[in-house]
Amino acid sequence: MGVLDSSVITLALDALLVGAGVLSAAVAWRGLRARGSVGILTASVALAFLGFVHIIETSMWMGLGFIGQEAIEIVHRLLVLGAFGWLLYGLARAGRELDDEWQKVIQGNAALVEAKEELRGSNEELKERNRRLLEAYDEAFAEQQPIRVLIASPSSGIRRVLTSLLSATRDMSLVGDAASDEETIMAAEALAPDVALVDDTMANPHLIATLTEAAPRTSVLILATYPAGELDLLAAGAADYILKDAGRDRLAEAIRGTTEKRSALHVIVGEP
Repeated sequence: MGVLDSSVITLALDALLVGAGVLSAAVAWRGLRARGSVGILTASVALAFLGFVHIIETSMWMGLGFIGQEAIEIVHRLLVLGAFGWLLYGLARAGRELDDEWQKVIQGNAALVEAKEELRGSNEELKERNRRLLEAYDEAFAEQQPIRVLIASPSSGIRRVLTSLLSATRDMSLVGDAASDEETIMAAEALAPDVALVDDTMANPHLIATLTEAAPRTSVLILATYPAGELDLLAAGAADYILKDAGRDRLAEAIRGTTEKRSALHVIVGEP
């Protein structure tokens, strides 16, 4: 094998070394997600330059062999030392940059932990505020006397439904029920309810008049089947009326309005 063939093989190997240096630089660059890093850029150029140093040495042997082996070796070593120094500087610079990034990550995590603690504190404060509001709400209802209600209807089904509805209303208390005129009068006299809820199927002007006379502090609320059909009962002394299909909320509002001596007809009539 001649000198030329040997040089060609050497140049090919040097080219592979340059490629390895460029590939290493690319891998390092991608590993850092292509961030603009002076240290990585410096180290990458140094890796590639190390490959070129061997190409330069081979070229010197091919074209400048007359200067002597010692001179070529000195130039080669100086270039290698320079490339390694460059590489070490780049690596050191990249290390400092990575350390700075790591410190930023640590600071970010610390800020996240602090924000989490603040959020937890806010949640605890909100829970405490809600607890106090609930306690104040309970105390307000505890101090307020419930509205005492008497149910009068010949239908046991209607009495059960009304009992269920009123039991779910916190500011009302069911004190009794009646299935006839006589039972209604007797219960009103004995229990003195705030409101007597009377079914229109048993209500009549005589019952209403007798009821208001026997229990003058009791307000009579008619449980009506049809809207605006109880005018004679209102004239006999009933305070108001509420439709049977009005629902729990409207029923409760009508009872409250009756105890407060205000009409809720515009609220409880419902849809025609």
